[in-house]
Amino acid sequence: MKTLESLQKSCALGKWAAQRTDIIIWGDSHAAGLAYGFHQHLKNTSLSALQLTANGCPVAPNVIRQDNPKKRINCPKNAQKALGIIKELHPKYLIINARWALQFESVRFDNGVGGVESGDSISIVDIANGKKLTKYELASYYIEYFTQLAAKLALQNTKLVLITQIPEAGWNVPNKSIRFIQQRNHDEVATLRSVYEQRNLWPSQMFEELKAVENIHIVNAADIYCDAEYCYNTENKIPYYADDDHLSMLGSQKAAPYILKSLGIEERVTKVH
Repeated sequence: MKTLESLQKSCALGKWAAQRTDIIIWGDSHAAGLAYGFHQHLKNTSLSALQLTANGCPVAPNVIRQDNPKKRINCPKNAQKALGIIKELHPKYLIINARWALQFESVRFDNGVGGVESGDSISIVDIANGKKLTKYELASYYIEYFTQLAAKLALQNTKLVLITQIPEAGWNVPNKSIRFIQQRNHDEVATLRSVYEQRNLWPSQMFEELKAVENIHIVNAADIYCDAEYCYNTENKIPYYADDDHLSMLGSQKAAPYILKSLGIEERVTKVH
């Protein structure tokens, strides 16, 4: 098993500092998608960050995804271990991101304009009784869980930062962008923001309630990639996504400074010369 110091070194983002960790990014593969952008943005600053991510794992030890149980079996243990690391390192910020829409809606994304994501449906299950949680039960669970977590984090001066759903694409964005170029289509690859908002009704209600909780900061990911009408999958035909929903290097680099700025961190960064 890795020691905490070796974990800090191997999973470090930005400028690794043995004496402290300023930011921890925790979540599933969609949280992992933020890591590249944070590393690139922080590596020439005095800030140190740590990536704690596990593909397909909720950020709570008492619930689990029902699909592919052999693959998910260690998720509760991983969540418990992450909570222990967060308590020991007491970072200034704990940033959490996950694929909230899939957890609530269970089915894969259909963007309404020809992009239908492949893959099985999922469900979120209460480990204690094996019961599949309804949307209402899942929202209630997360509201209580994050409220309690925020209170515990406040005791160690750690701010809880929740990132809302990063827009899903529904099609392979690199492939779609190539087709646009081949067809001399000068538009950016994009989906409708109204579809995003409909898909995220339950997560949005959850985050709206959590906004009022002390020591929780909500970052609206749609504001990074969307305007009033569209959620953009590309910028100058360069994809924001590596596939149909995970961020590419460009997408990650677009998110990191926005999130840091929303926290006011950039204004306090000391450049390392």
